[in-house]
Amino acid sequence: MNKRHARAALKGLCLTAVALAPAAALAEEVRLTLRNGGSVCGVITSEAGGTVTMMTGQGSRAVPSSQVASRKAEDCGGGQAAAAPNRGAAPQAAAGAQTAQAPARPAAPAAASNQLPPGRELKMSGVADIGELLMPDLVDGYIAGMGLRPKGWSQGATPEQRFQDGRDGRGQPQRRLSIERTGPGDAFVALGERRADIAMSTRAPNEQEASGVQRALGVDLVTAQHENVLAVDGLAVIVHPDNPVQRLKMEQIRDIFAGAITNWNAVGGPNRPIRVVAAEPGAGATEQFVGEVMSEKPMAGNVERMPSNSQIANTVAAEPGAIGYVGMAFVGRARALNLVASCGIEFPAGSFEVKTQDYPLERRLFLYSGAKGNPMVEDFVRYIASPAGAEVISDAGFIALQPTLGTREYTQFRLLDATRAAPTAPDPRYIQAMADYSLAVRQSLRLSSTFRFDAGSQSLDTLGQSEVERVAEFMKRPENAKYKVNVLGFSDNIGAFGQQRSVSEKRAKEVAQQLKQRGVTVNQIAGFGYVAPVACEEDANAPAKNRRVELWLSQ
Repeated sequence: MNKRHARAALKGLCLTAVALAPAAALAEEVRLTLRNGGSVCGVITSEAGGTVTMMTGQGSRAVPSSQVASRKAEDCGGGQAAAAPNRGAAPQAAAGAQTAQAPARPAAPAAASNQLPPGRELKMSGVADIGELLMPDLVDGYIAGMGLRPKGWSQGATPEQRFQDGRDGRGQPQRRLSIERTGPGDAFVALGERRADIAMSTRAPNEQEASGVQRALGVDLVTAQHENVLAVDGLAVIVHPDNPVQRLKMEQIRDIFAGAITNWNAVGGPNRPIRVVAAEPGAGATEQFVGEVMSEKPMAGNVERMPSNSQIANTVAAEPGAIGYVGMAFVGRARALNLVASCGIEFPAGSFEVKTQDYPLERRLFLYSGAKGNPMVEDFVRYIASPAGAEVISDAGFIALQPTLGTREYTQFRLLDATRAAPTAPDPRYIQAMADYSLAVRQSLRLSSTFRFDAGSQSLDTLGQSEVERVAEFMKRPENAKYKVNVLGFSDNIGAFGQQRSVSEKRAKEVAQQLKQRGVTVNQIAGFGYVAPVACEEDANAPAKNRRVELWLSQ
């Protein structure tokens, strides 16, 4: 397809959006310049809810209005200019997820002058939850940080692949980073077969996947050397903003997606049929949702499957009776529900709740590196962990790992949840521990940093090891000198309460020791056993969620 035909196709796509925007907005292509230096080019289809929605050569794009510095009329060059995302304006639809409204772009033939020097290509494969929005932003930030110019995202050898070149002042490519959209399992296979240098995943590899990579490469993925936590995220269950339902129990959500509940009036809403939309079966979000919400129940046959987070969010935001699930960065004009666990603990779908890892559908965004030999892998991972990388992650709407402080309202809400989750006939020692816990936190603010442990272990997991460094840096800031650090441990409910409290205190002491080694002054160390759980006993992941150490700051 030549540029003239490509531009005609872009204009044709926009005709389907006439009802969404004034005619004047559809009459010309516009380039938005973003506050972080990036830009996006296309035709504006709507401006509502603090979001500018555009039709570009890569499909529909949503840009927060707050990020727009200026706009001007400009020829997008048949969609090619629109295909140049950057830190604040990454593609909203992954390659391979095109619909009739967003046809796949043709691959440009590679010229001899476009060949890369050896060792300057990085290949990534994995879930769209990362590759759809966040990773393109990080790639462009990485390229710009090297003093190179992003050429613009191009179609790869298959519909699922796309790549970005970083070019020097003479227009010659010096770096190339590619993204392939796959399911988590396929990403680990690609890693083992050396078709990818990095696997992007919203979960850790299972035993079979880890063993496959171990056999192929001699690499243990679940080690600090190969497992990198990019950010934290959560699945938000979303509804139309005018839907009066504010919260749902996890079992109610399961019954809706299983087809047992079909009208909103069954869960306190209006007399309106429920339209259920979901990600494709192989998507990382669906894997998590099925495993943590559906349990043994299959999704109903009439659930509408959609290829991208942004398409699900846009559908729900436009349909009063719809419900779906997306990564929190994609909620947009829809509204996220509070989730209520079986024992009454309630969780708002907020970034702080996700960052503490207490939110029921929280998840980590992982990058797993494979065989050594590509210097770009370590270089790229180092960039992601830098302050510049953290800024890109936040700008893209994802939740960076840097610690944040909770509010007084959060403290009150947490104490209320601890009361809701108390046993009906608690051990007298539980009652005393509950009183001690209340005394320790009621005048304090929780730090989002939370440390978790395997059963019977006092060793920090991969995220916990790096979190200690982030907490030490946070406490060294002048504005935080007024706070004292209280290290509080908690346990699962396995065993006698006295044993639980002893184990939780040992874990608190381990974290406190790690902090002290990095110059952090610790005010209090205490263990409370199974007090104030963040997951209910009947939940499958409750033991792992409840084995934790929290940090609370007091003055």
